Amino acid sequence: MLDMLGHVSQPFNTQPAGGVRLLRPATDGGYNDAGVWVEGTAPDPVTIPECNIQPATKKTIEFMVQLGGTANPRDIRNIYINDGTTYVYPEDTGRPADRFEFSDGLNTHKWRVMHVDNRPWHNYCHVIVERLRNADGS
Repeated sequence: MLDMLGHVSQPFNTQPAGGVRLLRPATDGGYNDAGVWVEGTAPDPVTIPECNIQPATKKTIEFMVQLGGTANPRDIRNIYINDGTTYVYPEDTGRPADRFEFSDGLNTHKWRVMHVDNRPWHNYCHVIVERLRNADGS
């Protein structure tokens, strides 16, 4: 059986300055004992120790534009994480989506997860992300 565990080794590890962080969404809120709504809290960012970040190919850009036409071809990246423990959730799962935070070479930005190929049985996770444009990360 094909197993990708450890295939993002040092020669392929493309960590930008400042590293790569996975930002999980906030947990659901709830009512406290006084009946007052309390917002959920976001868990601490998860640092991805080894990953490979590449510019999107023409084929990837065409694929994402055909999915709804919202992709901006200048700001799409592929992320490959093959540590066997990191799995990512996109916005179309009906739950709050994961986001990434890393530098594009000039500034650190937040990146929206557009598409994910999680294959836990192969220790493989391929993520397509798009840079967020708003300052508040939305």
